[in-house]
Amino acid sequence: MELVSSSHFSTTKQGLLVGLLLPLVVGVLIVFAFYTASQSNSLGAFLLTHGTLARMLCLATLADAVVFFIATHKNRLPFARGLLAATFIYAFIVAVLSLTM
Repeated sequence: MELVSSSHFSTTKQGLLVGLLLPLVVGVLIVFAFYTASQSNSLGAFLLTHGTLARMLCLATLADAVVFFIATHKNRLPFARGLLAATFIYAFIVAVLSLTM
């Protein structure tokens, strides 16, 4: 019996790639939604005030958690391992941004 499916999304490299790109796409959507609702004049000032960039990136990594749980449920463990590695990378970036802002 095979533990890992040999179908499309089943390698660690693919999981890492999806795990790194998905939060960026979701983060752009979140920033766009909140920036249009805010009264800020510039995007740079909006992102750099009160740690907004770190908070938005933290929210965006929740998309990785959803895909991670789907991958583990579908028994695509190498793909989930890549997603987990990407989440650790983003956690480090968020920690550094939180401490510097």
